[in-house]
Amino acid sequence: MDHLLEVIRHGGAAMYPLLLCSVLAVGIVFERLLVIGRARVSTQALLARLRGHLERGEWEEARRACLAAPLPLGAVAAAGLEKIGRPPQEVDDAMAHAGNLALQNLESNLPVLGTIGGVAPFIGLFGTVLGIMRAFRDIQARGQAGTAVVAGGVSEALIATAAGLVVAVVAVVAYNTFLNRISRLEVQLEAARSELFYLFTEEWECAQREGTAMPVGIN
Repeated sequence: MDHLLEVIRHGGAAMYPLLLCSVLAVGIVFERLLVIGRARVSTQALLARLRGHLERGEWEEARRACLAAPLPLGAVAAAGLEKIGRPPQEVDDAMAHAGNLALQNLESNLPVLGTIGGVAPFIGLFGTVLGIMRAFRDIQARGQAGTAVVAGGVSEALIATAAGLVVAVVAVVAYNTFLNRISRLEVQLEAARSELFYLFTEEWECAQREGTAMPVGIN
């Protein structure tokens, strides 16, 4: 810990915004790991439960099954179930809207992480410039150049450069990893939405043919 504080102190003024960026990046990474790590799109178990509940007319149980399903699938299924009995396009639009909201929630704070990954190297570069300027000031003040004279400024420049690159690499790798995970979830969610839409319209049409009473929407 003492060594880390010493490095920060020798890194100059640029280390403070870099330290802030690193704290923000780590906080966002752990927060998004909790949210995105829990996101699941596994339709088979939910479809089987919903089909059974709908065939038996157990609407409240079907609704609870949707709400108990992992996000974002549960939110999409619940939105479609609430519109069942309405025009098919309305059912599909409701599920699409719920899916978009769920994906937006997964992407929350990622722009901040991407920004940190983009600006951290430039903050480090700014620290490098400050360190080189300090080295030249030291030479001017002492009237001579030498390792001992320029060591402080060069050390500041190198530490700032390294710190900026470390923060940027961590932020960019995490940002791209999360985006890749969300992209896969989006594809899976689109397929799941089609399956749910088919299930809801199929059950509604079956009930209409058999004359079974089914509510129009569930609140």
